[in-house]
Amino acid sequence: MKIVEFNGLPGSGKTTLSNNCYNLLKDAQKDNVYIYNKESSKKYLKHSILKNFFSFFLVGVKNLRDLMMLSFYSGNGLGLEQLRIILMSLKYIIFYKAIEKENGYCFVEQGFIQSLVSIIYDKDINSNNKERVLIRRLLKRYCINRGIVCINVDLSSEVAVNRLRNRNHTNISRVELLSSDSDIIKIYNQQKRTLQFIRNALEENKMHVININANKDIERNSNVILNALKFKEI
Repeated sequence: MKIVEFNGLPGSGKTTLSNNCYNLLKDAQKDNVYIYNKESSKKYLKHSILKNFFSFFLVGVKNLRDLMMLSFYSGNGLGLEQLRIILMSLKYIIFYKAIEKENGYCFVEQGFIQSLVSIIYDKDINSNNKERVLIRRLLKRYCINRGIVCINVDLSSEVAVNRLRNRNHTNISRVELLSSDSDIIKIYNQQKRTLQFIRNALEENKMHVININANKDIERNSNVILNALKFKEI
């Protein structure tokens, strides 16, 4: 199955755009189109893990080690929030392996790349060579070798913060707990540098990358993505 993974700042519109692409395809009665959520992940993970438990166990152990090392290299340690993010990253890795032999497309609005950004969070990726080497290794293993399509959603830090403050949802991220917009913008600017490092690494390896300006209309951006994925305009 082809993974279509969205990345960008919190509040840049990844979820809205991913859901809209999925809904357009479903409304057009396109087959074999899925979106990553609790139901789909539970379905594939349960079936695949039970079928080949030992293989998935080895994948989990190997990558848990690397993700924990990345957290240490970034200077964020292994607090409860970091462990939660690491386990979520691991879940994406196992899910991608579980669906690799399936047909179709799966839209993932907060995927493996975004989880790497969350692990590094507010730290300077350019200050630690071990961190950069490890990220490149993880990207090659789980994005480049699997041919993931990367949707780079771009929006200025200031506009993203404004959208973040105004969105209505129950899943509150740690950055939303900050009271000062200037503190959030500082973190966002650091995360943009991390995203740029990751995006450059993907483009160097000739990955299928689609750049999206989140200031544009959502229907226009959705059709840009679907056309690039070889779906005719919906």
